[in-house]
Amino acid sequence: MEIFLQFLSILQRVFCCANVLVVLKLNIEIDISKLDSLLELAIRNSVLAGDPFSENVGIVLLEDDFATHQLQILGSRSNISDTHESDGIRSLTFTMSMEWPLSLIIDKFSITKYQMIFRHLFYIKYCSFTLSRLWQNVFKTHARCSDPNSRNTYCLIITVINKMLHFLNNFEYFIQCDVINPNWNILMYQIANAESFNDLISRHNDFLDKTLKDCMLTHAKLVEGFSSIINLCYTFSNVFDEFLGAHDTLEFRQCVKRYHDLLVENVSSFIFLVYGKGGDHFEHNMITLVERLDFNNFYSETRLNSASPVQSSTTLDS
Repeated sequence: MEIFLQFLSILQRVFCCANVLVVLKLNIEIDISKLDSLLELAIRNSVLAGDPFSENVGIVLLEDDFATHQLQILGSRSNISDTHESDGIRSLTFTMSMEWPLSLIIDKFSITKYQMIFRHLFYIKYCSFTLSRLWQNVFKTHARCSDPNSRNTYCLIITVINKMLHFLNNFEYFIQCDVINPNWNILMYQIANAESFNDLISRHNDFLDKTLKDCMLTHAKLVEGFSSIINLCYTFSNVFDEFLGAHDTLEFRQCVKRYHDLLVENVSSFIFLVYGKGGDHFEHNMITLVERLDFNNFYSETRLNSASPVQSSTTLDS
């Protein structure tokens, strides 16, 4: 898991370069060899340079994006990605070739589970990066703007960005610090006290299963809810980064307002789902995540004020 997290950090630095992002965002044929070359160069200049397993790591582009792939694994008929064409960013993941006897522990099923966690975190990190870059561009444009209506529009864009970053940053912190790190420490203790090779394999599989469960990747409704939010962040950052300052019209302002309202609605629904099942469905205590996301009860009050019979029926199945 340590090499996994370090590899994630390296990929974030590599693929957040402007030239690489342009290629990955376009639905064109991507040269994997060039991506592998960039990865190899990044590993040589990182803490992974001396790791004996760094040469076993590679890059692959899967056919489906993360949400579609995850929902297919869970057997859900819902496909929230039908309206979103997959691109390099949402299809990118890593692969690892393990030799015997490590291949008995880290087999193809274990690698698939690691890929789920990796794609989940990488997409969050990428969206956080693009939103932060958009915030800088908006702030520069806002500082040069003298029209009151335009300044109000830019303020609303900054508000939407802040809400998106607040959600993504807290969710990333929850996964890394409240889920992965504690589970990893437990695994290290169990490995040190393992009595047999089969016991070692069992502990490792339990670690992956528990991590996936605590990351909310084993329940279709939570995957759908989170994917709706992060896809909204992805679309917002791409659209407004390209057309910033070019459409200062009433329609443009209304578009920003719709994004804001849709974000609040989706986050409120997601918090309601997590809060409703955090105590009895999941082993990990997710109340801390809810408290961070809704620290001032904004989303709770918003959902309460806009509650309807249709919305109230949106609960997780037991």
